[in-house]
Amino acid sequence: MGNRKAWAFSILSILFLAVSFVCLHLRSQTQQALPVWQPNPALMSSLGPEVSIEGYGMRLPSGYEAKYADLLGNLQPFGLDMYFWHNDRHAPNASGIELNIVRRINLHTPADTARYALEAQKKGLDNFSSSSIEEGRINGLPFARVYWQGTEKGSSSLHVNSGFIYATNDWTKGIIITGYDRVPCSGEPCHYEPIGQPVLPSVEAAVLTLHKRLCCINRFW
Repeated sequence: MGNRKAWAFSILSILFLAVSFVCLHLRSQTQQALPVWQPNPALMSSLGPEVSIEGYGMRLPSGYEAKYADLLGNLQPFGLDMYFWHNDRHAPNASGIELNIVRRINLHTPADTARYALEAQKKGLDNFSSSSIEEGRINGLPFARVYWQGTEKGSSSLHVNSGFIYATNDWTKGIIITGYDRVPCSGEPCHYEPIGQPVLPSVEAAVLTLHKRLCCINRFW
């Protein structure tokens, strides 16, 4: 009886390893087929030093500084890590980058995570529209992206918000990066960049520098 149990356990272990290998191989093939997204070389001079974010590195646009660190740290017990960087040289909170690491969610693909983030973005805006979700790779990591725009709800002076979402995920976490611009508008209808056009070029170039640090290669992946 003991030998039969050991034999059955060995067979199950081999089957599990074989299935895992096939899944990883198919995932790797799918990722290799995705287009590679890279920053515009002409914009690299507009980026500042690299910052470290929980096992990742990313260069921020020059002039962008971290905001709300004390407040956002209180969200970690709820399974959410949030990081904000704003450029206040022209107008407070007019443009920025938001990076969220959402734990305790079960989203299977980067596109799932992008749709999740897009629905959250939609709730705060009127006249909302978005592009189709695209999939690609940033420094070897699979990502989905979508561009969006809308007008603020309940604003005494009408503003147009436009931006993009880049999203990826591992087995248990969603990683969502939002770049946005907020500008006053006058006239009907408000004017903003057409959907699908590159918005906030230096901010998007910054997102496209995201990479996994070698010291933490197994932190999320």
